[in-house]
Amino acid sequence: MGGVFVPAGTRIILSLQGVHHRADLWPDPKAFKPQRFMPGAPEVDAYAYLPFIQGPRNCLGQYLSLLESRVVLGVLTRRFKFKAAYETTGRIDSKMIPIGPAGGMWMMVE
Repeated sequence: MGGVFVPAGTRIILSLQGVHHRADLWPDPKAFKPQRFMPGAPEVDAYAYLPFIQGPRNCLGQYLSLLESRVVLGVLTRRFKFKAAYETTGRIDSKMIPIGPAGGMWMMVE
């Protein structure tokens, strides 16, 4: 592990909060900046942001969380009217699998 010998059976604890607040990975790490994840932003290492952890032992609640997101979106669409923010909103990205919108799905809420 990075040139450090770790004896067999040693317990290792990883602080995900610590990873998410590393200044060498995230400029101004404690600021709320959703634009870090927008198209055109510098690419982030897959292991620098771990909302559900990565790999074979990822979060069991990941799928429930994503399902809850769809339910909330369904409730919002019943209560509010959504309109495309731009003429190009919803254009299909030819390189995305499964099919998804090119440049995101920017919407106006009424």
